[in-house]
Amino acid sequence: SVPFHLSGENASILGTTANAAQFKERTVATVMAKAPKGQKFSYWKNEKNAVVSYQSTYSFVVTSDITLTPVFDSEDAALPSVALNASGTILKFGTKYRLSYSGVCSIPAGYKLVKRGIILINQPVNVENQAELDAFVIGGEINGTKVATCAVAGTSSQFISNINNVAGGGQLRVARAFLTYADKDGNETTVYSSNVVALTTP
Repeated sequence: SVPFHLSGENASILGTTANAAQFKERTVATVMAKAPKGQKFSYWKNEKNAVVSYQSTYSFVVTSDITLTPVFDSEDAALPSVALNASGTILKFGTKYRLSYSGVCSIPAGYKLVKRGIILINQPVNVENQAELDAFVIGGEINGTKVATCAVAGTSSQFISNINNVAGGGQLRVARAFLTYADKDGNETTVYSSNVVALTTP
């Protein structure tokens, strides 16, 4: 069995009143968060401070020891976010191709941009499959393929990530935007775009 823990208050694991449970590997666990008065649910984060879901009720496949923490904010507060433009570009340079992806960050007052860019993998990603989308994060792995990270230098809200020297003949690259930011206390959090963009070379 695989241990699973909840951290913080106003959260529960479906089927138990405890904040820790044991699950058989690859079974589905469901957590639920209820915001305190005057606050709203923001997201679930794991023990690495990576956002795993923006839904207050979150179901996922348990594959390893994990700790989830619900994050709440005041009802009128805005949090940093990142979006990936729905279309990319493919340009040919000699016998190779350049794939370009662009995104935009929103950093409200009180937060500081740490880094942003894209993560990349060379196989399809089904955004309707929550377990697959949850694995498409920094340090993640899908079907034995590790996710690559391509941070983009700079501090502007808009950014472009170019992937050079990609071979032709139907080479697939799927991207998702990420943003790592720090709050006023220096605590870092990584969030991801809700969409992915797939580009395939001719």
